[in-house]
Amino acid sequence: MEDDLENISPKEFSLLDVYNAFKKYSYFFYILVPSGFIIAFITSSLITPLYSSDILIANNSEADDASSSAIGGLASLAGIQLPQTNSKAVSSLAMLNSRTFLKSFIKEYELKEKLFPEQWNETSNTWSGKEPSDIGAVGELKKILDIKKKEGGLVEIIVTTYDSDLSVFIANNIVFYFNDYMRKAAIEESEQLIKFLEKEVVSSSLTEVKARIFSLIKENIADKSLANVRQEFVYKIVDEAYKSNYPSFPNKFQINIIGAILGLFFAAFFSLVLHFFRNLN
Repeated sequence: MEDDLENISPKEFSLLDVYNAFKKYSYFFYILVPSGFIIAFITSSLITPLYSSDILIANNSEADDASSSAIGGLASLAGIQLPQTNSKAVSSLAMLNSRTFLKSFIKEYELKEKLFPEQWNETSNTWSGKEPSDIGAVGELKKILDIKKKEGGLVEIIVTTYDSDLSVFIANNIVFYFNDYMRKAAIEESEQLIKFLEKEVVSSSLTEVKARIFSLIKENIADKSLANVRQEFVYKIVDEAYKSNYPSFPNKFQINIIGAILGLFFAAFFSLVLHFFRNLN
C-alpha cells in the first residue's frame, strides 16, 4: 500500500493543457460572455441616469482693509464698538454651503418639489404624506452639490440630478442668487452702519474722531452705491453651466465591457476547473 502511495505524483499542467481546456469547454465562452454583456446592458438600462452641469466662478469681492483699519483706529481713539460683518467672520464658500443660504435658495426657487420627486404628486400638486422639512430639503440639495476649490482662486460648482434641465438651472441660479443674497445683506449692513456712525458723530466732541467718522460714513455710502449696481457682487462667472445631453452616470459602455469581461473570466475559470479535475486521475 505504501509503495502505491509513493508512486502517485502530482500532475503538471502546461499552457497546452490550458488551451485544450478552453477548446474543450468553448461553449462556456459562447454562453457566459454574451450573457455577461446582456446582464450588464439590462442593469445599466434599469439604473436611473444622472446628469451633471458645472459652473466655474472667481471671487469678485474686494476686501475692505482700509475701512477695517479706519474702524479699528476709531475704536482705539473713542472706544467705539462697531458691529462685525458676517463677511469678515465667514468665508464666501462657507456661506455658499451654509444651511441658512441653501434654505433661502430652495424657498426662492421652489425646489423642494424637485428635490423630492417621489413624494410630490404633480397631478394634484400635493405631497404624498407629510411634507419634507426645510432641513431635509437642504440635506438633499447638499447631496447633489459638489463645490471644489480650483487653482488660481477659482471655484467649480457641479450639480448632479436626475434631470439635465434641473442640473443646469440649479448650477446657474445658485450663483446668481448667492450674489444677490450677499449684495442685499451688504446694503442692509451699510445702512445700519451709516445710522450707527451718524449717531456717534453727534455724541462725539473730538474733532479728529468726528473727521474719521465722516470719512467712514462717506466710504459706506460709496460701498452701498457699488453694491446697488454690481450684480456679480461676490462671484464672477468665468464659465457658465450648460445643459448636458449625456448622463454622467451610469457609463453604459463601461458597464457593458465589465459585464463581458466578467463573463470571460467565469468561462475560463469553469473550463480550467472542469478540465483539471477530470484529468487528475
